[in-house]
Amino acid sequence: MNRQPDSDGYHSGSSLALTPLAALDVSPRLPGSLIQSTGVIYGPGRTLNEIYSALGATAEKHANRAAHNLGLGPAAVAERIRISFGDGGQRELALNELLHTVPRKLEKECGKLVHYALHCS
Repeated sequence: MNRQPDSDGYHSGSSLALTPLAALDVSPRLPGSLIQSTGVIYGPGRTLNEIYSALGATAEKHANRAAHNLGLGPAAVAERIRISFGDGGQRELALNELLHTVPRKLEKECGKLVHYALHCS
């Protein structure tokens, strides 16, 4: 239902109260963000916000890159699991071996991957 505001800038709805359009919360919220963006920031706070945002994005990028290089995170764990099965005929033998026993290292890596899947989403 798309209603137009009255001539004096108010919405009249099913309730008896009138809400000024300026009081309605229409500022965007990005998915996953805890802080709602107001759109326009005036004064020195805007400059500080831009500096902190840029520094935070740079720090996040470097931390993620370092974690990946150290073998942390779901992508690195999935790659170690893939490598543990080998290639071609070796992979087929490794998969047949899983019917009888699961190597402790593979079980540990799969557990890590499940942990990432359950706790990071």
